[in-house]
Amino acid sequence: SMVAILGHKIVRKKKKRVPFLRVGWENFKFTWDPLQNVKKDAPVMTASHIKKNNLGKVFHRDWARRVLKAAGKICAKMNRAAV
Repeated sequence: SMVAILGHKIVRKKKKRVPFLRVGWENFKFTWDPLQNVKKDAPVMTASHIKKNNLGKVFHRDWARRVLKAAGKICAKMNRAAV
């Protein structure tokens, strides 16, 4: 399973800019995976990498902001319920 996101790059494919993320795995291997795939598997981890590195629109910055906002609300609800 995925452990961390360690980098990012943009690859040009047929005049399109496609964002890729460097993913670290449990078995200590690394792969470059398209952002679309990583978003589905680990949305909060992907969103925090995008925000932390202040990545641009091609990395779906607005999506990342929405995901982190929703995750914050869920954490707040869980904290209130635990009290």
